[in-house]
Amino acid sequence: MAMGLSRIVLYVLIVTLPVWLVAWLGEEGEGIVTDVGRNFALIGFMILCLQFLLAARVKWIERAFGFDILIRFHKTMALTAAGLLLLHPLLIAYGGPGWKLLIGLDLPWPIWAGKVVLLLLIVNVLAGIFQSRIKLGFEKWRLGHDLLAPAILVLILLHSWFIGDDLELAAMQGIWGGMFLLAGVMFVQHRFLRPSRQRRRPYRVESCVQEAEDVWTVKLVPPEGQSIGEYYPGQFHFLTFFRDPSLPVEEHHWTISSSPAQKDYLSSTIKASGDFTATIGQTRPGDTAAVHGPFGRFSYRKNLLCLRSAEDGPGAHQDAP
Repeated sequence: MAMGLSRIVLYVLIVTLPVWLVAWLGEEGEGIVTDVGRNFALIGFMILCLQFLLAARVKWIERAFGFDILIRFHKTMALTAAGLLLLHPLLIAYGGPGWKLLIGLDLPWPIWAGKVVLLLLIVNVLAGIFQSRIKLGFEKWRLGHDLLAPAILVLILLHSWFIGDDLELAAMQGIWGGMFLLAGVMFVQHRFLRPSRQRRRPYRVESCVQEAEDVWTVKLVPPEGQSIGEYYPGQFHFLTFFRDPSLPVEEHHWTISSSPAQKDYLSSTIKASGDFTATIGQTRPGDTAAVHGPFGRFSYRKNLLCLRSAEDGPGAHQDAP
């Protein structure tokens, strides 16, 4: 619990840092409504930057909460940031320049960049909420999300850098540049660098055995010279299969069904319940797969260790891998 609490406190401090910094070093405010609108934008930008970190499957963050909780938090904070950024221009317009800021056409380009941000935010949020209703496949949604999210962040950076008085402070420029760089590094690492490394050192499919109707167990052996890391019963991993060119290449997560005591292979038992999993039975020995894991806290051993650690004091037992 202490580990998770420390990360929550750190998150809150980072997200609100620009507000405290502007209050300390900035000029006198322009009114309560304008100040609140400005602060909403500052916090919204920081939340969006940290979204890239939360989605990057960083073990230091994930092991404190579990992947499922982390992803739900990621979605909740995306809605929070969108709400704050949508309220930002309304409050600024109400507190100062008037509604021409929202509906006027003769406006500087940084304002138009902000308007485009709002449009892209709405599209991104609605696509996530109504993905299943509009029958938007996960891979298509993910591609759109991966294109929109960086575009939104770049436009917010440009808008705030050229129009925001707060960004005249050198400290704020450092924070803005640092957070944008962090988001960019996490995005490139998560979407390109790590998948590329894993694809160069893939696991090999040793067997794909049908256990029941539409249920298959895929056994994977690590590349030569690489050992299987520690994991707990109930944890899961992400797999990307590279098979016949006619079969889809998608990343999905499945529970690890092999025993942690087994060090020669990993296996997952997969039910054909969707378009992709319907092709699992076509997986052949010799095919390869990128493996990323383990993740999750759904393990009796994990909970038992946490209880023992709470009774014996900090450091009594090692945390999950």
